[in-house]
Order: sequence, then structure tokens, then C-alpha cells
Amino acid sequence: MLSHQIFWNIWISRPNGAGKTTLLNVLSHLYLPQSGEIKLFNQTISDRTIFDNVSFLQDSSVLYPYLSAKDHLYFIADIHKIPRKRVIDSVEYLDMTDYWERNVKFYSLGMKQRTLLAIGLISNSKLLFLDEPLNGLDPTSMILIREAIKKMANNGQTILISSHNLNEIDKVTHDILFIKNQKVWLENIYGYQKNILKIRVDTKIINKTKEMLEINRYDYQANGTSFEILSHQEDGADIINLLIQNNLQITSFEKYIAGSEQRYKELFGVKSNGST
Repeated sequence: MLSHQIFWNIWISRPNGAGKTTLLNVLSHLYLPQSGEIKLFNQTISDRTIFDNVSFLQDSSVLYPYLSAKDHLYFIADIHKIPRKRVIDSVEYLDMTDYWERNVKFYSLGMKQRTLLAIGLISNSKLLFLDEPLNGLDPTSMILIREAIKKMANNGQTILISSHNLNEIDKVTHDILFIKNQKVWLENIYGYQKNILKIRVDTKIINKTKEMLEINRYDYQANGTSFEILSHQEDGADIINLLIQNNLQITSFEKYIAGSEQRYKELFGVKSNGST
């Protein structure tokens, strides 16, 4: 049983073909379970009134190609008696104003995914299911959709997301539902999450970079000119300053939180190819 008073963002993680989408279909009563009973908010899902508070945003194939995002959103708003002002606010928030009056058949994948998220924003359902909302997106769409997910959660919605994008999981939540051997369980991976600084250096200074990191006792993984370094500061400024002061030029860097990947490796026996 899921309660919006307990969880705000929950991700389902498992290799492809393990049943993540099937689980969402069963929870939303699109598929019938072979046995047992499913309850949401203390109601069996056979009671259709439960879906006044539950929404399932499937992949973009559910959108009608000959309708626009405006058509979809206004239709849903009118059916559920949602003020159109909320539609306009969601469209502006997701930066859809330039294309929302064009037919869906002309949309990129990112535009379609933003349309689905706009539906989630205006519906204000207590529980929202999302199936792979970040797959194949351009960076702008990925950032907008990630922020929209956070906004919905901060507004009190529980969001259950099916995804195998481990890097994005760490940016949004600590709570993950893992599926293994036909069993599902919830874990809080906060204890696994760490600040990582990923840098690239010139090939000429790879060995010098390793030496400097080892002298200062940093944990790292090296793969060619790329280094992933565990940072005790969220911004990684300590590492960047150290390398610059020692005339070690960084060609690029990025910061991220890692943790779900480590837990995933432990659960599913995935080995790393990197070395230290």
C-alpha cells in the first residue's frame, strides 16, 4: 500500500523486461493480477472511484497525433472541472507555449513528454504513475521534466516512476522500489548516495592527476582521461582548486550525486570496469 503522506517520489528500478511497466498496468487496473488484492488509499482498485485520486501517464503513444497539446489539456481540464488558468500555468512552466497549438504528430519526443507531464501537473492527483518519463530526451526537456516532477512532489503528490536511468534517480529521490526474482521491495538509498565530481584531463597529465589524487587520499575511478572522484563537498571545489594549484588543467567537469547505481550493482551483480 502506498500513502502520499509517507513517500513523495518513488522510482522503480530493474533491468528491461523485468516487469516495471506490467506493475504499473496492474496498479492502475489495466491488467488484472493472477492472484491477491491491490489496495490504494485503503480502497481496492476494483472500485473505480479510487481513480479520482490516481493517474497513470503512459508513454507518448497514448497521445492523439491529430490533436494538439492544447486540445488534450483543455479536454482533461474540462472533464475534471479544472480551471483553464491552471493549464496555462503548466504550459508556461514547461516552456510549451511555442508549440502547444500544433498537432502532436509534429512533436519531438521531448515535446510529447512535456505534454504528458503537463497533464500530471493540472490533474493534481494524489498518486501519479509515470512510465519511463526521461527516456531519450534532450537535456532541456530532461531538466524541465525533472523539475516538474519535483514541483508535483512538493505540492503533495506521490509519484511512482518506472525508470532504468540511475543517474536521474539520485537527482530526485532516495526511495526506490527494486524488482528481483518476482519480488518487489522498497529501499531508502540515502546511505549510498555520495557527491561525485567527474573531470576530464589532457592525456599528458593522466599519471600526474592520479598521483595528486592519491597523495591527497581521494577515492576515484579512472577510465582513460576521465576521473570520477568522491568529493566531501557538494560542489567539488576542493578538488578543482587542488588540481589548478598544481597546474593540472581540467578540460571539462560535471557534478552529480551517485548512490542508486552502487546499490543496483550489489543487488544485480553488475561489475565495474573502472580501476583505481
